[in-house]
Amino acid sequence: MVLQDGDIVICDEVNIIALGGVIGGEIAKVDEETKRIVVESAHFDPRHIRRTARRLHQLTDASKRFEKGLPVELAELGLGRFAHYLQQMEQLVIEEGDATDQDQYEWHLEERRLALTGVTDDGETTTEHAPISLSPTYVASYVGEQLASDEISQYLEQIGCHVTEEESQSFFTRVWGMSFLGDESHEEIEEYPLNVSPPWYRLDLTTSEELIEEVARLYGYENITPDSSFAAQMAKRDPFYEWCKRLRYSLKGLGYDEVHTYPYAKDGEVKLANPVREKTPFMRSSLREGMRYAAENNTSYGARVKLFEIATVFYTGGEKTHLSLYMAPQTDNEGRHLQCLRAGVLHILEEIDIAPLTVTQPEPRVVKWWYDGTEIGGYHVADHIVEIDLTTLYEVARFSDHQFTSLPDYPAVKRDITLSVFPDVPSEYLYRLLREYRNELCERITFADVYETESYKNVTFHLEYRAPDRSLTDDEVNEYVEYLVARVQSEVDAGWV
Repeated sequence: MVLQDGDIVICDEVNIIALGGVIGGEIAKVDEETKRIVVESAHFDPRHIRRTARRLHQLTDASKRFEKGLPVELAELGLGRFAHYLQQMEQLVIEEGDATDQDQYEWHLEERRLALTGVTDDGETTTEHAPISLSPTYVASYVGEQLASDEISQYLEQIGCHVTEEESQSFFTRVWGMSFLGDESHEEIEEYPLNVSPPWYRLDLTTSEELIEEVARLYGYENITPDSSFAAQMAKRDPFYEWCKRLRYSLKGLGYDEVHTYPYAKDGEVKLANPVREKTPFMRSSLREGMRYAAENNTSYGARVKLFEIATVFYTGGEKTHLSLYMAPQTDNEGRHLQCLRAGVLHILEEIDIAPLTVTQPEPRVVKWWYDGTEIGGYHVADHIVEIDLTTLYEVARFSDHQFTSLPDYPAVKRDITLSVFPDVPSEYLYRLLREYRNELCERITFADVYETESYKNVTFHLEYRAPDRSLTDDEVNEYVEYLVARVQSEVDAGWV
């Protein structure tokens, strides 16, 4: 344990007895051989205690209490409580010494004649509370009832506050009202702001709003007249948040499971002044490290693991939102697995109205994702993790326009097709090929079913064709479907067989 400047210690001329406000030392413990006891009742600065306890990983009951802030007056009360308990012990007499010296006492145990002497005070003995100015009109704006200054003072004095009126700062306030007919009325009244000093044991009373909460509680919530004359205001929607929300729903619908990882990392641009753990002193600038850990913990539960995380990353210049994807490889061929991931990512982005991305591979194990010449992410071949900068993508993306269309005049012709492929060919890849080579009259493609064996896999899709100016014939649709299946089969055979 290495101490630094600012750490508080209790010590004598030779030894450190305790780490002030955190934990006692081995030398100070009480056992059967103890002959003398020094009772310490102290108050410590909560900021110093918190920093010391976190840095030394000593989160004790004492540090938890002191770091939240305690009144100074509790030190004297604690010493008095100790003396009170001593008085309850058998055959104990406390005799005061010189009445003029309040710091000197002699405590005697009659049988053992064990004497302990000396009480010393040092430092501040009172908690400083800055007075709070409180206007009756300001109270009415929160409570909804016009309370007189005397009534407000009475409520605050019940909880130990000292209240005075500042007559030198009186002012006129216009009080508005509303009749049942909707006519507005007002009157001007003269009021004096109240100067409120909270009691030493109420460290939570630091603002006028907290005082108003106490006034409303003592006045009685049941006595406050309900008011529904004001218009309800809806919170303004954040388009980027709603877009990320749609992305989450799309990913879950495609079979991905969401994970939440810690925002701390071994390396990064933003270093914490007081890290939770010494091994992770930075805020993450990438989701890769957390996703790798989540993937390692989840792959033991099954081979077909698909994970995603949408979370904040931190840079020197600010924050961004990133998407991280992990898909457990179903083949040893990295090229094939990259095709799976690419098809899956493109499918995901189409679900949220993003046009296709561009993929480049400048190095054998480095893959980058681009959108209109802007790099928005990459793929880490070593751990099969895709990471996309959603903040940048949202800024540069062109979204598809959703326009109202009238009901169709002609019926749709529906077909189900089944593609037989190797087991390691992903369904997402087939779906991507179907969308790429479909006829302009094919208005919908949806996944229907999959059947797998050790040697092959049958994937079924549902297709709908419709023409805007006529009813399609079976022969036309059959021709479209045969062409589509042939194109997809040729692509699969070229890339996978």
